[in-house]
Amino acid sequence: MHQFDVVKLADGSLAILIQADLLDVFRTRVVAPLFLAQGVEATPKLHPTFKIGKQTYILAVEQLGAVFARDIARVIHSAKDREWDIRRALDLVLVGV
Repeated sequence: MHQFDVVKLADGSLAILIQADLLDVFRTRVVAPLFLAQGVEATPKLHPTFKIGKQTYILAVEQLGAVFARDIARVIHSAKDREWDIRRALDLVLVGV
C-alpha cells in the first residue's frame, strides 16, 4: 500500500490512504473516505471527485481518520495522479487555505 492508493476496507467502503509511506510501521493508517457522488453536495476544492470503474466518488477529506491496517482489504486503484488535488483539500481542512 502506498500514499494516495484507493483502498477497499473490510466493511466494503472505499477510502484514500493519506498517511505517508514512511509511517507504515504503525498498525494504523490515516485514510479519508470516498462516497458516491450521486445526490451529494460537494465543494470542489474540498471534495475532489474520482472516477473509479463506472462510478464517481467524492473524497470527504474533512472526515479523515485512522483505521487498523488489518481492516484494509485491498488496494483497488491509485489516485497518485491527483496528489495535488488531495493535498489542496487537506490544506483547506488543516490550515484553512
